[in-house]
Amino acid sequence: VNQLVTAFFPPRLLPKLDLAGHGGVPAEFRTAVVIPTLFDSPAAVGEALEHLEVQYLANREAHLHFAILSDFADAPTESDEGDAAILEAAVTGVRELNARHAAGSDDVFYLFHRSRRWNPRQGVWMGWERKRGKLAEFNQFVRGGAPGAFSTIVGDAEAIRRIRYVITLDADTVLPPETAPLLVGALAHPLNRAVYDPAKGRVVRGYGILQPRVGVTLPSAHRSRFARIQSGQPGVDPYTTAVSDVYQDLFGEGSFTGKGIYEVDAFEQATHGRFPENRLLSHDLIEGSYARAGLATDIVVYDDYPARYLTFSRRKHRWIRGDWQLLQWLTSRVPGPDGPEPNRLSVLSRWRILDNLRRSMVELAVLLFMIAGWTVLPGSPLRWTLLGLGAVAAPWIVSLLLALLRPPGDKSWRAYYAAVGRDAVTSAKQLALAVIFLPHQAFVSADAILRTLWRLAVSGRDLLEWQTASQTERVVSGGAGTAWRTMWPAVALALVVLVAVAAAGILRAGEAPPLWALALAVVPLIAVWSASPAIASALSTPAVRRERRLSPSNQSAARRYALLHWRFFEHFAGPDTHWLAPDNFQDDPGPVVAMRTSPTNIGLQLLATVSAFDLGFITAVDMVDRLERAFASLERMERFRGHFYNWYDLRDLRLLEPRYISTVDSGNLAGHLIALRQACLAIADEPVIDGRTRRSLETALLIAGERLQEYSASGSTTAT
Repeated sequence: VNQLVTAFFPPRLLPKLDLAGHGGVPAEFRTAVVIPTLFDSPAAVGEALEHLEVQYLANREAHLHFAILSDFADAPTESDEGDAAILEAAVTGVRELNARHAAGSDDVFYLFHRSRRWNPRQGVWMGWERKRGKLAEFNQFVRGGAPGAFSTIVGDAEAIRRIRYVITLDADTVLPPETAPLLVGALAHPLNRAVYDPAKGRVVRGYGILQPRVGVTLPSAHRSRFARIQSGQPGVDPYTTAVSDVYQDLFGEGSFTGKGIYEVDAFEQATHGRFPENRLLSHDLIEGSYARAGLATDIVVYDDYPARYLTFSRRKHRWIRGDWQLLQWLTSRVPGPDGPEPNRLSVLSRWRILDNLRRSMVELAVLLFMIAGWTVLPGSPLRWTLLGLGAVAAPWIVSLLLALLRPPGDKSWRAYYAAVGRDAVTSAKQLALAVIFLPHQAFVSADAILRTLWRLAVSGRDLLEWQTASQTERVVSGGAGTAWRTMWPAVALALVVLVAVAAAGILRAGEAPPLWALALAVVPLIAVWSASPAIASALSTPAVRRERRLSPSNQSAARRYALLHWRFFEHFAGPDTHWLAPDNFQDDPGPVVAMRTSPTNIGLQLLATVSAFDLGFITAVDMVDRLERAFASLERMERFRGHFYNWYDLRDLRLLEPRYISTVDSGNLAGHLIALRQACLAIADEPVIDGRTRRSLETALLIAGERLQEYSASGSTTAT
């Protein structure tokens, strides 16, 4: 039903202010990008700060600040012996970032660190209310409160107290270039501004939160075969368009998943004092229901995808526990900080909570349905098996049918259906994994549901049980042994099902279906379910990039072409061109050298020079000499804020009119310089004699022989 709705309703686009095209984020929309995280080692601090710096470099704005909201990892005592080193690394790292990027202006980078508090429900010392607590206390700090919430603050607090919006990201979330101004411009638009109703106790119009679309980062999607299959078609889409979402398209509301932008005042007005302590694990959905979340599907951020199946399962277990801890918010009275209070959520918000609970039971329901078809339901077990598998396959089948029946009107049909075919192959692989891991996923769901119900109704403990992604990876990184120890319930369940089916066949005697039908329906599934730990382990191993080598004949041809190309640079880059290669050489109708160059040409020349050394065409001394001469010319050329203009006259290095900066060419040169640096650094570790000179001489002799044959065939007297 959801797929049909999104197929026939157009995406609901949110209006936005064009901040990027009009000077960036203004002072009245000052925004903080915050990453709530746990620090368990100085190495984790370094990774977090490097990640934060990357987000800043992609979104440089005058009124955009970047902050780490950190806690120490849980501990049995208030302080741990490694805490001082962790905190020192964080403080020093943030100060170094400000010194590097914010000298003489407002601080860009901040650290807000909290000390541990004793939590009797969890039985550990930990950060109060984990991520929800960090964001709540940060919001209070921005509004002038929470004076003692953070034990360590690095950065100018006065600038932070003037912020209006907060963009919250996970520790592995990537904020693509210029995404921050897009999010701010969307939430700041007058039609999207939140309207709070004191009587209903929630935002009723506009949005207090905007959730962007979440894609999968390209590197994480290729870390294992499991990630490659499950992530579908990952990576950066340079032509991002809106996609449909059933809740946003029908009702103008989305679901907040913890990565997005919120207005501090509206968020606090809608959520402050709403929830009891030690109760909310998945707080994003419930907070988005009170503050009214919108979905901006034409704005994308990127998250890592788990490389291991066990990591994926542990994350899903945590999500299901968080969803079922919201069970009481379906009733007329909900938990509050001072006891039960009337439920202020809308019918739509309650339906979303219920829909999440329904979704968490799909694998369990399908498995029970198939077992019932094999044991107690009348009719052929093969029919029940096909119905159960059809239920699993339905989302992929419907999606494929919709894609086949709706060809594009503005694209090549051949290219479109080729892409649909590739998607169908990926979907088939995903369906196969869904079937193989069905018993284990059913066990994971049942365990999460029963564990949560016990904690809610009986123990009241461990409701904030949570691990960071890095901690989870360390737990499940033991290889095949870990997979078998973790997934043994799936194997045991498969064997129990086999015994139950056999027993049911004996008890039903004359009513039992034919043995061949039973075997065809049950045995293949029992076999793959029993092997699921081995399959999970094999798919989760780190991907090894295949090494592709050219055949000897192709290698010879490639070296020949490379030498001919290098001779262009060797011949035309000299004193007359200030050691920079010209844009092109025209041979027909007469020889003409285009005495101009661009940043892209320069970058290609630099890479060609180091490549010529790699192939043995020139010596290291010659390479260094050519690079130094080229850089000496670059130092003389006029620039604008460090950027080279697009065209220069090689006779005197003067600028050619019209003057302009090309972002494409500047980006090309930047990438070429990075590659050149790495190539030069690698040379120091290479052997002095490795046969490259011999191979280059062989190539040169081959070309010389070809030239002699050409001269001889033409009857030239200069052949000798």
